[in-house]
Amino acid sequence: MTRDELEHAIRAACDIADDTELWVFGSQAVLGSYPDAPPAVPACASKSMTSLPASLPPIETKTETSSRSYWRITS
Repeated sequence: MTRDELEHAIRAACDIADDTELWVFGSQAVLGSYPDAPPAVPACASKSMTSLPASLPPIETKTETSSRSYWRITS
């Protein structure tokens, strides 16, 4: 997935969720954090994006996120 494809997926997810903020998880969160990543970076290999609307109430509270990648965006 390229940065342009990621941005398109984010806009589409915001439209579907009727929200202006998303949490993006996993490798695409890394791509979101490093927009100039070269295509050889493993984050660019994935063609899927895992996200949740930011307005959803929390299901559980985690205090440790060191083993997870996430990126909160606002469209």
